Amino acid sequence: MDIRFQSANKGAIRSECIIFLTFEDAQPALRKRLEGTVVDWVCESESLNDYGGKKGEVVVCYGPSSSSVTRLILAGMGAREDACLCRFREAMAAAMRKVVEGRVDPVL
Repeated sequence: MDIRFQSANKGAIRSECIIFLTFEDAQPALRKRLEGTVVDWVCESESLNDYGGKKGEVVVCYGPSSSSVTRLILAGMGAREDACLCRFREAMAAAMRKVVEGRVDPVL
């Protein structure tokens, strides 16, 4: 498994999977943020409708094989006012468990 932390232009990322950590009830802002990116296909996904960003919640969204990123993992960190390093670690660990289960190489 090749794990890379990468900062790049919205359209320049190529990976099997990207991990996004979000807070609760961030769905409207999340849709807006993802529009025009390499994972804009997720805006049409029913999986996104089911995602609330709650602590421990993890959703894997699958995109078209023609996309430069074919999977997006959304991991919830709970309420924004409860944000702390521990919540970040818990959300990242939950997302990484999904990565290991799916045997993919993520860009975080």
